[in-house]
Amino acid sequence: MALGLVLGFVLILRESGHGFAWFPQATTELLQSAGLFYAAFYFLGKALLLAHAYTAAFNETGQRLLGAPTIQRLVWEKNKDRKLSAFSERAAAKRRRAVLTGEAEN
Repeated sequence: MALGLVLGFVLILRESGHGFAWFPQATTELLQSAGLFYAAFYFLGKALLLAHAYTAAFNETGQRLLGAPTIQRLVWEKNKDRKLSAFSERAAAKRRRAVLTGEAEN
């Protein structure tokens, strides 16, 4: 949906003469290509996350791919405490590792 809005905004700017003359004429092929390009990146990202979840490193440590400090900085919300989030992520990784190794307590 956001892709369609951005494409529509760029086309409006192009047609009104405010730049973007380099942008190709709007056709169904262009929209199909943009949609397929978006879908390709979505499924590539999903495949990478799923592949990580089934690796030996995840089974050994229990650390999520999105739990890395750099990723947490990107998704960090302003009303949350960053240190508390990091602590929670480490605790969750420890619990996941215990479950994966069969050491979890009920």
